[in-house]
Amino acid sequence: MHTMHQVWATCFYKASTNEDPHHAMCPPGAESWCGYQKAVASGEVFDHKPAIPKAVLDEIRGIYRALGDPVLLKKCLHGKTQNANESFNNMVWCRCPKRVFVGHRVFRIAVPDAVICFNEGCSGRFKVIQQLTGRVGSLCRKGLKSIDSRRVSKAEKKLLAPDAKKRRRKQREENTSENKGEEFFEAGMH
Repeated sequence: MHTMHQVWATCFYKASTNEDPHHAMCPPGAESWCGYQKAVASGEVFDHKPAIPKAVLDEIRGIYRALGDPVLLKKCLHGKTQNANESFNNMVWCRCPKRVFVGHRVFRIAVPDAVICFNEGCSGRFKVIQQLTGRVGSLCRKGLKSIDSRRVSKAEKKLLAPDAKKRRRKQREENTSENKGEEFFEAGMH
């Protein structure tokens, strides 16, 4: 199936109802991500969740056109993902949580700090501290290096665990169910 069709399949999937299903672009078979196609393959009846309102779908069609742009899709070939961007964004939002108001001044400090830590780890702060104070104390060096080594150790443990991928998926699902749509609307408000 053509990649552009795969992008549009998600739009039509969310527009589908029991009375008016739109799953022709969804991959068929029991292994499909599409619950409707899985149900068809297994001979079961599929009950659609409430569809996204038509007015909302009309508004996001332009986004789907952009996501289906061959130039953008070409960047996603060979398993390249947006994980680096997501990781960086997470670092920014850890410093400036979306649910808490932070002023422009705090944001102007948080973003460069996130850039430093993303590119060089917490130890990258040595240079900034050196520039601001003229020296970096031994306890500061030790503390920042400790944060970096704990982060690396934690990441390695996650990768080496045999069921790491399943655990991460389960954690994402739990986080998603806790926020239940809240993030979708919050993200659009900023």
